Amino acid sequence: MRKFKPLRKAGQKHFNRWLFVLAILALILLSGLGGCDRRDDQQDEPKLAYHQQLEAFSARLGALEDAVQRQEGALQRQSTVLQQILDNVSPARMSPEWESRLSQLEDQVSHDSRWPKDTGEAGRFLEQVSELVARLPAQAEPHYLPRLSPVRWAAMAFVNLNHPTDTGQTSDRLDQLVDELRDLTDAKPAGGADALAHALGERATELAGEAAKRRVTAAVAQADRYVEGSPGTAADVARLYELLELYVAGHETGSIDVDVPALRTKLKKLYKEMLRRQAVKQAATLHDRWKTAQKLERHQPAVYEASTRMLLQQVVSARTALILEGVTASVHEELERELRRAARTLEIKAAERAEIRQAKALRSYQRWALSEIKNFEYALQRISNKVTEAKSWLDSVNPLRWDDPDYREHRDYTETGQYEEVQQAIIHHLLPIKLALLDLPVHEHYQQAFQTGWRKLDGRDDQTEVAKASALAEKKSLRAFLEDGS
Repeated sequence: MRKFKPLRKAGQKHFNRWLFVLAILALILLSGLGGCDRRDDQQDEPKLAYHQQLEAFSARLGALEDAVQRQEGALQRQSTVLQQILDNVSPARMSPEWESRLSQLEDQVSHDSRWPKDTGEAGRFLEQVSELVARLPAQAEPHYLPRLSPVRWAAMAFVNLNHPTDTGQTSDRLDQLVDELRDLTDAKPAGGADALAHALGERATELAGEAAKRRVTAAVAQADRYVEGSPGTAADVARLYELLELYVAGHETGSIDVDVPALRTKLKKLYKEMLRRQAVKQAATLHDRWKTAQKLERHQPAVYEASTRMLLQQVVSARTALILEGVTASVHEELERELRRAARTLEIKAAERAEIRQAKALRSYQRWALSEIKNFEYALQRISNKVTEAKSWLDSVNPLRWDDPDYREHRDYTETGQYEEVQQAIIHHLLPIKLALLDLPVHEHYQQAFQTGWRKLDGRDDQTEVAKASALAEKKSLRAFLEDGS
């Protein structure tokens, strides 16, 4: 490296000149001090004036020293700037041996047949490049950087191209290597070998395919473990199922090379296993709900009954869905049996309550029917009494009073009126009764009452009217006697 010697000589010359000036000033100071001493002896001046002069002179001397130092610093800066200018105009050159070694490395990069074949050769190439860079001074970097950058990039490329990818490496590590290769390809400097960039791209594609294969292999192995009963949630199995489906789709698009028939077989088994684990989880949830519902049996029987029927329906639906999917898992059987026992118990209790209600309603129906039969018999008795009274009255009066209204009224009642009242009594009291709901004693009582009234109408059109009314009469049902909500 050349130095700017003329500038250094000029600085030294100025510095010597300033030293000469300082020497003269020192002599003047010493002579002044001697004169002051003599005047002290002769004129006896005050010591204060002497000290003031000494301080003033010291201040002037310090100022002169500062000025000298500032001047020297300025000269040094000027020398540095001029040296930099000269370096840029005429940059530093490395030794022929160094440049020859750089040329050899450049030539090796430009011929792919001479590229490193393994990790060891790539490492040695990187060491040689690092050695050249370490020997390069800073002022020479601008001159050699356009040549060094492609070589340094090639060294990193050789290391990545020869990176070992044994079977022990995970797919995630391979993905990381792929990213590094692609980043290195994108970082190719000006002058970098195009063939080397192409090789990096091909290597990245190769490793990406290998990573995909290893992911598929790992996923298939995990699927086998799940099918064999390995621990894992239904959500884990579902995620693996979706991943394998993506691999099948990737093969169809050409992005992944997999054995599709074998993978589809795995998917079917994994799908059934996913459904089975979902069923296990669902069964646990339903069982927890059943435990909660059982606590309501005593205090909230209606809610308990509704919950039991709802849970049983959900269990049956879940089992049916599994069967339709070809899954014969028995995860719901125990809960279904328990719910069916509870449902049968509820049905028995409901039947008992219904029997009690119906029995109570039947008893009420018998009482009502008996009351209607009695009312009919009372009506017949009243009619019979009125007929007797009418006949007795007619016998007690003159038959020639046939045109008397009272006479006609009593006569018409005995001839037609009583039959009309019997007809209406049958229709009103007996026809609304439903014979099928009557107990045998009540039924016999009904028949006797009806026959009594029917015989009174024997041979008259009133019997026909009763028959018509019986066909159209609305029978009173048992529903009217059932108690609501019991």
